[in-house]
Amino acid sequence: MKVAVLKGGSSSEREVSLKSGAQVEEALAARGHQVTGFDFDSRTWLELAEGGFDCVFIALHGPLGEDGTVQGMCELLQLPYTGCGVLSSALCIDKAMANRVLEQAGVAVPAYQEHDIRDGIPAGLPARLVSGLGLPLVVKPTRQGSSVGYSLARDEEQVADAIVLAGRFDYRVLAQRFVTGVEITVGVLATPDLQVLPTLEIVSENEDYDYDAKYTAGKSHHIIPARIPQVARRASAVAAELAFRTLRS
Repeated sequence: MKVAVLKGGSSSEREVSLKSGAQVEEALAARGHQVTGFDFDSRTWLELAEGGFDCVFIALHGPLGEDGTVQGMCELLQLPYTGCGVLSSALCIDKAMANRVLEQAGVAVPAYQEHDIRDGIPAGLPARLVSGLGLPLVVKPTRQGSSVGYSLARDEEQVADAIVLAGRFDYRVLAQRFVTGVEITVGVLATPDLQVLPTLEIVSENEDYDYDAKYTAGKSHHIIPARIPQVARRASAVAAELAFRTLRS
């Protein structure tokens, strides 16, 4: 099979994407596929259109790669591609919109507020966030991945600094109530039958499971199954499946 691998691009997660893409290329080539890697830019459309590829493996991270943009390009080129579709990608990268949709579906979502700061940070916003959501408070860009621009604020001054940091990556900023507990993740596959994977516990060497912990070797560890009660594992799997079915396209 002739496969195009899209990697790199211009997002804040470019370096991680280049590494992901290289590993994908190596794995596909080892299985006998004809693989061409593309550092995604304005020329990629034409290269894909004229390349005679059977499918596209999207190894891009962040905006353009995970927000439905590249997925829409592949749809227009009538090229099969990996991952979620246009609508699902657009919904999932937009944390505020995903929260609203998941709430309507009955998924428990910690209390949150979103604010548009394109015209500046409104006076008194940090105080209002603390009053409405409490402390500590998670603050992050609405439309970024990999904890880019993320902060865990423990007082009003830190909330103010966190808004400034998040605003460097998106004029829409999300603040959300912090929830303590074991860090877990539940993967869901649809190939095409839906499969909920075992609950995975993440242990971070950093105080938070931030960008550094995610992508620096040895700074996070995965434990399967997660060291939580069986009833909690079942509830997590149910919530993950519901979230997947709600946001998929």
